Amino acid sequence: LGLDLERDAAAAIPRQRPGRRAWPVIASPREVRDRRGDLPTRSWTVALTVQDHPDDVARAVSSVLRHLPADGEVLILDQSSAVESAARIHALAGEDARVRAIFADRDLGEGAGRNALLRAARGAYLLQLDASVELTGHLLDALEEALRPTRTAFAGPWGLRTDDLKDFREVTSGDVEAIQGYCLASRRETVLALGGFDERFRFYRNLDIALSLAARERGLDLVAVGEGLAVRHEHRAWEALPEAEREKRSRRNFDRVYRRFHESAVMLGNRVPHTH
Repeated sequence: LGLDLERDAAAAIPRQRPGRRAWPVIASPREVRDRRGDLPTRSWTVALTVQDHPDDVARAVSSVLRHLPADGEVLILDQSSAVESAARIHALAGEDARVRAIFADRDLGEGAGRNALLRAARGAYLLQLDASVELTGHLLDALEEALRPTRTAFAGPWGLRTDDLKDFREVTSGDVEAIQGYCLASRRETVLALGGFDERFRFYRNLDIALSLAARERGLDLVAVGEGLAVRHEHRAWEALPEAEREKRSRRNFDRVYRRFHESAVMLGNRVPHTH
């Protein structure tokens, strides 16, 4: 998994969207200052990759800021939004010192975009958040409590269980095989130890399952926790695609996950109750 696949992904990066921008842009995750070797200096890093829909971004970020500690940070990677949308996201980042926006001159893809934010993250805890999600309560406290055991790799309000790596069902409490990437929390050191995000996943679907199974392969636990402390709104990247294109992109990513993990000892069904 992860950062060693940057060169493979670079060949698939499309041309940048047109338009003049009054702020610096990057063309690769490698252009982001690399803090992965530094000790954490923040409690939380909340990381969002976004493209257009600034109202959704503002809703998600505002909900986070209501619950984020003073020493937390929000990192936004704008994946080449239209100029007007990018300008609003740039302005949003200027409204609170805890928020920083990074702008790419093209769509880097979900895996590479997440790695760009991982390079910049300074938090001891990370929350991978989608702009469709709105925090409605003290979710960060619940996630931090769930992540205190060193055996727990990931936590989040929407988990997945499966017995065969083919059929997945959503659950909101207890041990799970995967945490959905809409809202996926971890210690920073965990994601770094797993090698970051697989940059072959340009489309977001099933990247969360790949990362989750990599953790389970190492004998780590994943727990669904925080039900009722966040809500999901319309997912723009999903709704914008025709059904056939959704299926094609999702299938490509799922086939990659299945080939990688179907013979691996990921302890399917071997769960113990949690009381978080």
